[in-house]
Amino acid sequence: MEEVTICIPARNEALVILQTVETLLTMCNRFPAYSWNVTVVDNGSTDATASLVRSHSDTRVRLLQQPILGKGAAVSFAAKNCTSDFLVFIDADLSADFNQIPLFIETIKKGSDIVIGSRLLNTEIIHRSIWRSATAWIFSTYAQLLVPVSVVDSQCGLKAMNRAGIAILASCGELGWFFDRELLAKAVKRKLKIVELSVAWEEFRYPDRKSKLHVVRAGLQSIVSLWRIRNEVKKF
Repeated sequence: MEEVTICIPARNEALVILQTVETLLTMCNRFPAYSWNVTVVDNGSTDATASLVRSHSDTRVRLLQQPILGKGAAVSFAAKNCTSDFLVFIDADLSADFNQIPLFIETIKKGSDIVIGSRLLNTEIIHRSIWRSATAWIFSTYAQLLVPVSVVDSQCGLKAMNRAGIAILASCGELGWFFDRELLAKAVKRKLKIVELSVAWEEFRYPDRKSKLHVVRAGLQSIVSLWRIRNEVKKF
């Protein structure tokens, strides 16, 4: 039976992490053709995130701890420790529609290496602020100039991949929010097949949870990060 790891990078997500894990396990139970595990990568949390995950009774729930901060550091660490046939990563807030994960896996089995969610292919199923949509478009335009890849939305928090994609992800050195761009640019360079699927998006699935992304700060960081990724991809 093919195994799928669903990775959740998490820093100080004690408020929602157990609900997120349970939601994903419920989805997994509907697709018994696969052997599933939900791996939470605790990314230097100072709250109870790690202890809550560690105490979960389901053996399919696993905990990895990556003290080096940054979403990229957490997700690439999961790739380095992944032995499954497929790896999926999704944000702890489940803004991307997790119910599409089996479709992503099936798309890979039909010949793709990496399947990514897109919030820009069908905006009718996207519920997010105009400000966030606008900044996403600006970043996408700028990123395409510096690190061109043939996708519309490189930064959506839902992606799935096979072993070839996992190997690329494990090689990524970008620690922060923009590791996705490095992953996809390296995958293009190695001629992996990338498919982009529209995904429903609910920005505030957990109304009490505060976003970890500071848009203005991230925008400034992206300028440096994209140049760093550009140079890294050239050497890959």
